[in-house]
Amino acid sequence: MILKRVILNNIRSYKNQEIKFPDSKTLLAGDIGSGKSTILLAIEFALFGTLRAELSGNALLRNGSDSGTVDLEFEIENKTYLIHRGLKRTKKSVEQEAGYIVFDNNRQDLTPIELKAFILNLLEYPKEYITKSKNLIYRFTVYTPQEEMKRILFEEPEVRTSILRKIFNIDKYERIKTNTNLYTKLLREKQRAFEAMTKDFEEKSKSLEERKTELKDAETSLDDLKPKIKEKEEEVRQKEDLLKQFESKSKERNEIAKIHAHNKATTEQKKKQIELFEKENKEIENFLKEEIPNTENKAEEIKNKENLMQETESSLKIMLQDNAGFKTLITQSNNLSNKIKDIEKCPTCLQEVRDEHKNRIHEAENKKQDELKQKQEINSVKLKADEEKISSLKKELEILRKLQQEHLLAQHKIKARNERVSKKEKIAESITNFNKEIISLEQQQSAYEKVLDDKSLEQEFNSIKTIADEFKKKLHELLLEKSKLNERAVQIKKYIALLERDINTKLEAKKKLEHSKFLHNQFTDFFIPLLDVIEKYVMARIQSDFNALFQQWFSILVDDDMLQANLDESFTPKILQNGYDIEYTNLSGGEKTACALAYRLALNKVINDVFAQAKTKDILILDEPTDGFSEEQLDKMRDVLDQLDVKQILIVSHEPKIEGFVDNVIRIQKQGHVSKIIK
Repeated sequence: MILKRVILNNIRSYKNQEIKFPDSKTLLAGDIGSGKSTILLAIEFALFGTLRAELSGNALLRNGSDSGTVDLEFEIENKTYLIHRGLKRTKKSVEQEAGYIVFDNNRQDLTPIELKAFILNLLEYPKEYITKSKNLIYRFTVYTPQEEMKRILFEEPEVRTSILRKIFNIDKYERIKTNTNLYTKLLREKQRAFEAMTKDFEEKSKSLEERKTELKDAETSLDDLKPKIKEKEEEVRQKEDLLKQFESKSKERNEIAKIHAHNKATTEQKKKQIELFEKENKEIENFLKEEIPNTENKAEEIKNKENLMQETESSLKIMLQDNAGFKTLITQSNNLSNKIKDIEKCPTCLQEVRDEHKNRIHEAENKKQDELKQKQEINSVKLKADEEKISSLKKELEILRKLQQEHLLAQHKIKARNERVSKKEKIAESITNFNKEIISLEQQQSAYEKVLDDKSLEQEFNSIKTIADEFKKKLHELLLEKSKLNERAVQIKKYIALLERDINTKLEAKKKLEHSKFLHNQFTDFFIPLLDVIEKYVMARIQSDFNALFQQWFSILVDDDMLQANLDESFTPKILQNGYDIEYTNLSGGEKTACALAYRLALNKVINDVFAQAKTKDILILDEPTDGFSEEQLDKMRDVLDQLDVKQILIVSHEPKIEGFVDNVIRIQKQGHVSKIIK
């Protein structure tokens, strides 16, 4: 990964600033507190988001600002990426907002967690770092904040070893052992379960043999019962054949009984219908005796009167409208005459209006009013005549409509009389036909009653049916006994199947018990001890490589043959002066910084070797690496930078001498609580 540029908007002391990074050694120069480290923190925030207690939103967002953003452009394997992250102040705290990443001219909007997962995948960092609160690989290979490395050197050996185990992902062996112990515990629980399952194996086997004997006895009884059932079935069949013959005759007799009952009901129904017909005939005769008056059709006369009335009403409506118009015109003329009488100057030309002109207009308007009143009087006379005509027409129409209603009623009665005459003829015909049908039905009933009075067939049928029922009862008893034996055999077979399945399960449990014991022994006696050996070997190899690199960098930074340093098994620096051990705390400030820097550079190389796939090998960020260095040690820093095989190095320092060791210098200055890049 190579950094190209970063844009800060309301991030700590920066309001709006773009910083571009060359592909070489670059120094971020400026006074203490000018905002150099802010750039490094912003880069880390853009890549991984906020970190609890170490890189919070409150620590990043500029005081007094409601929101802030960081845009970071970088390159991996000749492909450019731009990541955007934002911060927003809420009532309680500062929270991350959804961001996005741009590559191949495409933009992907992602949540903070999705952005971190994308970057970790892009950098080919282990996936388990997605949910971790610290970016350990990045912190110890790319950027370690000032004093962070010194702090790890001051930790207790157990804490330091634990941190390094996490960095090198060696704690996975401990997790594997923990999981293995959990699995062996599960195996022991399974063994107890398998032992419980196989406890009554012998008892189940004995019960299986007993049930097989019971099944054999039931099957023998069933074989003895079969010929008895067959014999009784033949007897029942013979009697049922006789019953079928009688049933055919009985069926015929039942059909006759049904016909007899139906004919009887039909005869009664027809007699009742004749009574209804005769009653209806009397009602028709009474209706035909009524007289119908002679009337005329007044429909045409009514229509003519209605048309005349409609025309008169239309004329009346027009005259009413004319009267209203005459009245309006008279009022307007009168208003104009009164208005002219009181006017002194013309409102248009502002000239004085003479009395002669006023009188002329007044006379003209009076003449106009007289003419309108005369027309109004003539129109009123016509209006009154039409109103009287309409009143007369209404009375005439009322009389004509009453006569027309009487005419329609008479026509309806004539139509009803004709219908009654026709219906009377049909009723007479129906009564004649019904009487003939009743006579025919009564003749048939006489023949049917003779057949139904003969009871001998029914008595013989009942006798045979009684014998057949006794045979069926005996057959049912035999079949019931067979059913019980069959049911017993089925139940025994089911129980045998359950026993066999249970026994097979217990046999399988025995096999699994043996396999579980085998696995338990393999894990406890071989696998876990092998993990211990592998873990010790890996730690020993890493410690050896780490120690060699640490000694190499320490010897470059501290040119003192009397002062030597190496790492013990817990990765703790051991300092020898004149062959005597001395505490790290007893070193001078420059020597402590040199020790921390050597530790940092050695750790960087070892981590990059362990995580060979990581895409951050081309960049190294050093935050105040020369704090407390003497002039001689500062000169050694040039040798260190020359020996580092890294494409892009960013150094944060306020030491002017470092400017001579790098290819580019980015100067930062703070004015009025705002940091800016000085061109």
